[in-house]
Amino acid sequence: MSKVGVSINMGKACNFRCKYCFENCKTRSTEYMSEDVMRKGMDFLFGNACKTNIECNNAINKLTKEKTPENAEETEKKIREWNSRKVDVSIILFGGEPTLHIDCCEFLMSYGELLSKTYRIGFSANIIT
Repeated sequence: MSKVGVSINMGKACNFRCKYCFENCKTRSTEYMSEDVMRKGMDFLFGNACKTNIECNNAINKLTKEKTPENAEETEKKIREWNSRKVDVSIILFGGEPTLHIDCCEFLMSYGELLSKTYRIGFSANIIT
């Protein structure tokens, strides 16, 4: 099983001005992603993962029904190939300092867990600070 992932730029706010930072934060912006945008992004991500997994499951079900002793080895190989195409969802939170928008982080985590249970798709998250 593979992961389909996305990096989510939470906002531009940062409480440091590190010389080595690629963001080069000169201002203390308070802009951040709205809950509506976060929800739509997660819905899109999980929706596509769900479509992929449904396609895989349909192919596996068809192969299973067509399986005979004569084609068992080849069928099992194809089933393993389809299983390897199934996906889990992974997100990376970054952008300025994500923990300055802790409410956004908490929303994405709880909404991701809800979608994960609803669609029975694995979910993981990382953060870059």
